[in-house]
Amino acid sequence: MFTKGLKVKALVMCLVFFSGMLMPLRALVDPVFPYSGKFLNAVGIRHGLAAKERLQALEALVHENRFLSDREKLEVVNNFWNRSPNRHGSTKKSLLTPFETLLLNAADCKDYSTGKYLTLVAMGVDTRKLRLAYVISRQGPHMVLKYQESPESVPLVLDNIALIILPDNMRPDIRMVFAFNDHGMWVFNRSGQTLRQVSASPGFWRKMRARIGRELG
Repeated sequence: MFTKGLKVKALVMCLVFFSGMLMPLRALVDPVFPYSGKFLNAVGIRHGLAAKERLQALEALVHENRFLSDREKLEVVNNFWNRSPNRHGSTKKSLLTPFETLLLNAADCKDYSTGKYLTLVAMGVDTRKLRLAYVISRQGPHMVLKYQESPESVPLVLDNIALIILPDNMRPDIRMVFAFNDHGMWVFNRSGQTLRQVSASPGFWRKMRARIGRELG
């Protein structure tokens, strides 16, 4: 019983920590994106020309590539986020939104993965095909983005360490723990099989949307 209780507690902690990634990113894409000239000028004044240019680059990426196939979108988005933040490893302990990531020009695996997720959503990729995946790699806990064209297809893995997009069955170095998107969360056993689905918390998402509104105001 004690061991089971610890597992449940760990799962709840992971859900609270990682589900907070989704709302800030949706706020970046929905009410703010594309950025107005006034907003970009304010960013340039407050955070410098380089930060403004990084946001403009993201905006151009979405606008110029929105009519590509999903597979082509995966490539351009994966390449953009893997090279845009120049410093690997965030200087802050809290999770960064993509807006913060591009301002600071620093990211960890969670920041890379969530940036890719919401950029693809902004380009029209179905959120049901995307899952942010918390995995165990040879280096320890890690996060990647997975894209699955259909329930029968092998997911593709977008990673900031293994830079080439590879099918899930060619990534034996990572083991799934849980994954989530805008529609829920899935918990896996050690064999990679889904144990159960956990619903997201709408209240927590509204709280994160309000935080982003204050950041960008």
